[in-house]
Amino acid sequence: MSPRLATLVLALVPLVLVIVVPDGTFGEVKDGSKRSSKGVFTNSLGMEFVPVKATLGILFCRWETRVKDFRAFCEDTDRVHEGPAFPQGDDHPVVNVSYNDAMEFCAWLSEKEGKKYRLPKDHEWSATVGIAHKENAGEFPKFKGIECKREKRRKIEKQFPWGAAWPPPVNTGNFDQDLRVDSYQHTSPVGMFAPSSDGLYDLAGNTWEWCDSIYEDKEHYRVMRGGSWRYADPMFALSAFRGRGNTPTRHDTRGFRVILEMDEEVSALLQPIKKLPATRPPADKKLPKGSDHDMERINVLLIGGRGSHDWHGFHDTIAPVLEETGDFHLKLTPNVDDLETATLKNYQVVLFYGPGGDFANKAEEDALHDYVKNGGGLVGVHATDAFKKSDVYWRLLGGRFVTHRGGDFWIRIMDKEHPVTAPFGDFKIHDETYQTEYHPQFKLHSLFRMDRGEEQQSMGWVQEYGKGRVFNTTLGHDHKAWRNEHFQKMVLRGIYWAAKRELK
Repeated sequence: MSPRLATLVLALVPLVLVIVVPDGTFGEVKDGSKRSSKGVFTNSLGMEFVPVKATLGILFCRWETRVKDFRAFCEDTDRVHEGPAFPQGDDHPVVNVSYNDAMEFCAWLSEKEGKKYRLPKDHEWSATVGIAHKENAGEFPKFKGIECKREKRRKIEKQFPWGAAWPPPVNTGNFDQDLRVDSYQHTSPVGMFAPSSDGLYDLAGNTWEWCDSIYEDKEHYRVMRGGSWRYADPMFALSAFRGRGNTPTRHDTRGFRVILEMDEEVSALLQPIKKLPATRPPADKKLPKGSDHDMERINVLLIGGRGSHDWHGFHDTIAPVLEETGDFHLKLTPNVDDLETATLKNYQVVLFYGPGGDFANKAEEDALHDYVKNGGGLVGVHATDAFKKSDVYWRLLGGRFVTHRGGDFWIRIMDKEHPVTAPFGDFKIHDETYQTEYHPQFKLHSLFRMDRGEEQQSMGWVQEYGKGRVFNTTLGHDHKAWRNEHFQKMVLRGIYWAAKRELK
């Protein structure tokens, strides 16, 4: 074995070795066989597969699975795929696909071509961004709150697929329009940006990529890598960051990349790699944010990242609801540090989701308090169990979590004249039933309550605080509530109202 080999790791799939070589050269494995020379294999769908440094026996597709690839699968299996709300061309990455959909695509393609196609394991994906040798292949990604510095997904700081710079250089990839580094509002066609040294595209941005690795010990969750077109926070673009997704869920930020296990036939057919033609604009300056309408949009700062709730899932569900109106620009951040005056002045609404967390210092509390008092909008969704040491947060939101039950129950509209609830009739929902202790200085203006036997507590209220407005609902525990059309519209109208805009 070459002395330059730094680490030999047995990956989590049979017969696939991950070999880490710092200078990018490859040595022999124990049986004396050698890795195939660098090249590309093209299958019947026109998908191109290439070797990746630090792996042996597998080829990665150069791009995320395209719309036209997935369409062939759907047509051959008589299934219907519901695409996103925004337009896509044949060469865009397919989205609105679940982990289960991706696995079925791989099984179909394997049978169709008589080869072994599958999703990458988490550690195999790490090899594509050059960090496999810095991680333990046998260690499952863990989720214990974004603050945990020991997490595998946060262990390797300030390393992105393109280097250490943030924000990304112009035309590095497809990211949120806030960064102004690309010209795509949603997904972009594959191959529009510079490839990795192995010839792979879109290892950061464009779409999340499903991996066939369980997230922590949760059987129904799988790892997702690479971030998507909707994120402007650097955390999501880190090479080591892991997202998580429920196996049956579909979102317009989620797609997948396929790998192919090598055999003699595939090895014999490898051809020299050809660079895809790029049609992106010149990388000489920051790109404009878009039309004049962007200046009129309601900028919403969604703060997640605390506790164990799926704040990614909430974001991925509510973001399309806001985007469909054309009136909002939503930024997701896990950083409470963003609660500073210089940052908050750029937003009309601050939206808190989920429980847990503490303010790092009094300055953050004061900044949030002054922001609302001076006219900013505040919206809480399932967030009364957050920042429980803070009297300021309790006073602003109006209520604090005490305990809860859960299940199916009715929501009864209490104020049928208020702009938020005026269009609604009573509706049924499956959710948690938070009980609340109201702040002594808060005068409850309840918009709707739950109705189930003795449980009749308010589940949504408003208050005007100084020049600002606050809308809060204790609904929204998980996807069973998020997918409820009434819940989505209630949150949407609550944000409009808090922003002092015309409700739609």
